[in-house]
Amino acid sequence: MRVVLHPDADREFRRAAFWYEERSPGLGDEFVASVSEALRRIGERPRSFPPWLEALTPSGEPIRRAVLRRFPYIVAFEIHSEHLLVLAAEESPRPRYQRVVISGSTVIKPENSAKSATLCVSR
Repeated sequence: MRVVLHPDADREFRRAAFWYEERSPGLGDEFVASVSEALRRIGERPRSFPPWLEALTPSGEPIRRAVLRRFPYIVAFEIHSEHLLVLAAEESPRPRYQRVVISGSTVIKPENSAKSATLCVSR
């Protein structure tokens, strides 16, 4: 199934790849390869990944999560009829986001954060 990155998730992956590359040449490429491998696994067997935060899409499907094998990142995604939507990239093995529903849309926001900005929105 086709995998689509939400712009916020795409930005987070790019930011992380640059950060790793600055730390050690070649490490950014290894991060990108790890993300690509996770997205391939998500595309092949999306329902094999566990639900994340007991969050549900407006259609009642759980938001699911995949863990990168080498890097401390969790990838949150939704299953849609025609595609899979990657909502967020969390840089910790422990999720720090909470789900809020606003007008039928799922909003993922930082939990216990002074930031008021929404990280990802799905419709």
